[in-house]
Amino acid sequence: MSSDRGVCLWLPMPHRKEKNSEEDPVLSSFMSFLAADMHRSPEQIAALNAGNMERIGKLVSNVNSSPEEDLGDEALI
Repeated sequence: MSSDRGVCLWLPMPHRKEKNSEEDPVLSSFMSFLAADMHRSPEQIAALNAGNMERIGKLVSNVNSSPEEDLGDEALI
């Protein structure tokens, strides 16, 4: 029996020894939490489906954006 569901594998990046002075401690903490949660409960990881995409589309429907907009070279988060 075949499945239509895709597979996505997320792996945490190894911690760097040197600290980046511009590193966001809140984002780093969240990413560490997320990596640990995915490792602890991989069965909770699911592929995006059409229903999720529709829900996301409704949430951001009033956000103006352009794929041609220059966002610069710096990370935005």
